[in-house]
Amino acid sequence: MALSQAINLFPAGSIINEQVVSFKTDLETGLSEEEALRKFAGSIDNSDIDLFRSAMIIARKEGSALGECLQRLAKVTRQRQSFVRKVKSAVAMQKMASIGIAACTVAIGLIQYFANPDALVKAWNHPVGFPVMITGLGLIATGLIWIRKLAGREM
Repeated sequence: MALSQAINLFPAGSIINEQVVSFKTDLETGLSEEEALRKFAGSIDNSDIDLFRSAMIIARKEGSALGECLQRLAKVTRQRQSFVRKVKSAVAMQKMASIGIAACTVAIGLIQYFANPDALVKAWNHPVGFPVMITGLGLIATGLIWIRKLAGREM
């Protein structure tokens, strides 16, 4: 009853309002309460809504009160959202740190070049210096690409 009356809580035209209207229509057309709850917000891919549907179905089957269950569900949802925000900020910091480290290596190379360009040219032309410098540049580039790929994955 409370879920079907929730139409008034959400703005007209919002996705959740449409889902509540659809739920109410399903109940009025004779669909069982459990089937209507299973269909509720089925087009929305969100684990929190899945948990809500499961809690509603179990509470209705077992005849238990929903208040405490929904409070726990709200707490879990808030904790999950907080965790996602923390992970996103940590990943952003990691990306910034990797770019900063790469920029420092470029700055160190430029400082060495401007301080003593002959030594850098000699190192570049040396049979051991060239592979070492190329390997270093390759490792820096690989690290930047690796960090971007790791940090770019969806949660």
